[in-house]
Amino acid sequence: MIGGNKNPALTYFFIVKFTNRFKYLGTYITQDLSDNTNIDERILLASKHCNAIGKEIFRNRKISFHIRCHLYIATTISIILWGCDTWALTCLQIMRLEVFHRKCIRKMLRITMHQVKEHEIKNEFIMKKSNLKPVETYLRIRQLRFLTRIAHMDPSRLPRQVVNSQANANGSCSRNVATTKRAYKMALEKVGLCQNGKGGITTQAWIERLKHPDTAELIETNLGLTHGTFKRGRKGKRRREENT
Repeated sequence: MIGGNKNPALTYFFIVKFTNRFKYLGTYITQDLSDNTNIDERILLASKHCNAIGKEIFRNRKISFHIRCHLYIATTISIILWGCDTWALTCLQIMRLEVFHRKCIRKMLRITMHQVKEHEIKNEFIMKKSNLKPVETYLRIRQLRFLTRIAHMDPSRLPRQVVNSQANANGSCSRNVATTKRAYKMALEKVGLCQNGKGGITTQAWIERLKHPDTAELIETNLGLTHGTFKRGRKGKRRREENT
C-alpha cells in the first residue's frame, strides 16, 4: 500500500501485514471466524496429553477405573474444552469432539476397534460402562456456568452487556448457522430453561432463571448429573472471583 505527499521526493511506503489466523490468550481467531482451528488445536493437545500419561494413568489397572475417569474429566476434558464458554459450534464440530471423546474412553476400557467391529460394540454400551457423559454435556455445563456468572454480574459490567447482545434467545436460531446466540440457546434448551424450536426466552428471563436457587438442581437433573456437581463448580469459580 503506497501513501505519499504532494512532493514526489517525500513518497513513502506502508507495509500492511496479513495473517489467516492469530492466537490471543490461548484462542485462535481466524479469517472465517469459525472455531475449526480451536477444535483442531484442542484435539491435538488433548491427544498429546493422553499419549503422555495414558499408560501410567488412564490404562493402569492398578488404579481404580472410577478414579481414572475423574482424572480424565479433570485433565483431558478440561484441555479439549478450554475456552469453550464462548464457542459457537455446528453439529459437525460437536461430533468431532465426540469422536475423540469416545476414542479416549475405549482406550481406558482397553477396547480396540477390532473388538468394536467384531462384536458390534455400540457407543451406548461404551458410555454406560464408563459412566461418563457425552462431550456435549460437559460443553453445556461450562457454558451454563459461564452464563450463571454473567447473570450474577452487575448490569453495568461490560461482559454482561456483551453477552446480553448475543444471547437474547427470542425467536428461532438456524441450525445451519453457528453463532454464540444459538450456542447459548441450545444450552438453555438442553436443561429445560428455554423452549425448543421457535419458542424463545428473553434475556431478562434467562438471567432471572439462572439466578434462582433451584435452577442448579434442575440443570443437574436434566443433564443426568449427580447432586451438587453443577453447584460445586459454581462455588469454586465464585470463590476465585472474590479473591481477585
